[in-house]
Amino acid sequence: MLSVNCESGRLVKVRRKASADLDYGEKRNAHMKTVISIFESGEIEDLKYTKHLIKYFMRGITDFCANNNQTYKREKRTQLVFKYSVDAWKLKDEKGNPNLVGDHVIPLEVIFQECMKIRQNIGKKCGHHLREFLEQYLEVIMITEKEDKRLRGSKLQSKMPEGFSFATMNTKYPRYDAVGIKIELQSNKNSLKNQTQ
Repeated sequence: MLSVNCESGRLVKVRRKASADLDYGEKRNAHMKTVISIFESGEIEDLKYTKHLIKYFMRGITDFCANNNQTYKREKRTQLVFKYSVDAWKLKDEKGNPNLVGDHVIPLEVIFQECMKIRQNIGKKCGHHLREFLEQYLEVIMITEKEDKRLRGSKLQSKMPEGFSFATMNTKYPRYDAVGIKIELQSNKNSLKNQTQ
């Protein structure tokens, strides 16, 4: 990172982690940095052709807690890092989360397309904007298999409801509102910033 030396006015290299990195584990941060680096260095056509790989790294951003443990298949870990639907919370203690699905609140396809817009509008120096966007909207919530089927039945598994726009949205959960999925309030304190065993 370059920073201005106040005494000389020259640009000097400063080794400092981004403040957002300090709250999370190294594995999660590595995935975040990889996604940002790809968008900053890639050409638009290349980004389109490698979308499936970029989405793979996006998944990694939500797969690790603050002490680098993988979260998804361990019920004791998911209970500390992900929010839950009301119905999923009732099943939270089942070993291995067999009847639960980790759902991206905003589907990865929608996240990817918005990242492409940010890259196209801002250019290759879009990293700060991408990080802010991903920090805010890349989130997993545990829902039941029945709730997942409701999303699929409503054709909302990989897209947002008709009329959705990031500019006008007043909730991160319009897909859930559309099919009657409620968030369990007890899980609101959960975060990937938490450490798990």
